Amino acid sequence: MGERSIITTDGRRTDTRDHIRAAAMEVFSERGWAGATLREIADRLGITRS
Repeated sequence: MGERSIITTDGRRTDTRDHIRAAAMEVFSERGWAGATLREIADRLGITRS
C-alpha cells in the first residue's frame, strides 16, 4: 500500500521490475556475479523462478 506503480506500454508494472532488480543487486553483492542464482533471487522475492 502506498507504492505507486506505472504500467508500461507493454503492460508490465515497473514496481515489479524494481523489486527484482533490488533483490538481484543484493544477491550479486553478497555472492558475486558468478555465484548468484535465479533461485536465490526468486526466493528473496517470494516467487517461483519461472
